[in-house]
Amino acid sequence: MERTEIDKEKTGREILSHLEKGLTLLEKKEEVREFLDLLFSPTEKERVAKRFEILKKLRQQISYKEIKKILNVSDNTVAQMSNALKIASPQALKAIDRLIREDLEEAGVDLRFSGTK
Repeated sequence: MERTEIDKEKTGREILSHLEKGLTLLEKKEEVREFLDLLFSPTEKERVAKRFEILKKLRQQISYKEIKKILNVSDNTVAQMSNALKIASPQALKAIDRLIREDLEEAGVDLRFSGTK
C-alpha cells in the first residue's frame, strides 16, 4: 500500500471519529434535527431514517413483505439491513432494542407482553 493510500485511510478514520464524537455531544432532539439538516439533504435523511426503521422492524421479527409495504422500500434495502443486523455488535443490537422499547412506551404498549427484550 502506498503512503498516500495509508494517509487517506487514516484521514478517513479520523474524520469518521470526529463525526462520531460530534453525534455523542448532541443532547436534545432539536440539536440532532438541526445537525442532520446540516449534513443531509431531505432525500438522504429519509433514506437513513427508513434504514433505521427497517432495522427496528427486523428486530421485532416483522416480515420483509410487511416492511416493504409499510416503508415503501425494496427487497434489496431490507436485505441489506438484515445482513447488517447479522454482523452487528451486541451493543448495537442492545441500542436498537432500547429504542424499540421507547417507541412502544410512547405508543402506550404494555411491554410486559411485547416481543422485544
